[in-house]
Amino acid sequence: MESEEVQALKTSLALAEMDTKRFRESRDRALAVNTVLQRQIEDQDEERDERLDDERRTYRATLQVLEDKEKSLLGQMRALQKRDLGYRRADSALRELLDAAHHPDSPLSPAAVVSQLVEIYRSLPPDSPAAEIPAGRVEVRPLRGGHVLSILAGVGARILPGQPLLELESQQGSFAVESPGRGIVVDLLAAPGDAVTAETPLLTLEMS
Repeated sequence: MESEEVQALKTSLALAEMDTKRFRESRDRALAVNTVLQRQIEDQDEERDERLDDERRTYRATLQVLEDKEKSLLGQMRALQKRDLGYRRADSALRELLDAAHHPDSPLSPAAVVSQLVEIYRSLPPDSPAAEIPAGRVEVRPLRGGHVLSILAGVGARILPGQPLLELESQQGSFAVESPGRGIVVDLLAAPGDAVTAETPLLTLEMS
């Protein structure tokens, strides 16, 4: 017969084996949970990186649009300043001519007055001058969104200021997208049927 000490030892060993088994099961569960959590963290990191990349691309695209608009506005401002200066000079010349013509001792004949008036009116800037866009490539965008109906100027076409380039249709009706200045069409970026927004480049002009 086994002694009480031997039986107690066997009992202790059996309990220890049970504790070891439970420990291993707990460890395996903990490792599985850790693996799942690690995968979730990696997935979240990838989603965050993709989101940051999308935000950076959106920021760069927005910045490019703003730079193009700034360039266009600067050109329009210079054109308006030039037109204003032309009107001021013509107004000054007209006042001087009228003062001279109404002077009792004026040496100007009616024919001379008419001739100078014609020259003054010829010197006036056009009513709707195109903005002075610096030389280089410019992407033309519509004033509002819509669908492209037709392309009015193909690649290689020489374009004048204000010339219609494309015809678009929106909820308000059809309208033309006009050239901001003189140049050559170097690339078409839209096709008939395309849906576009006010930020969509339609074609590229090489300004001259």
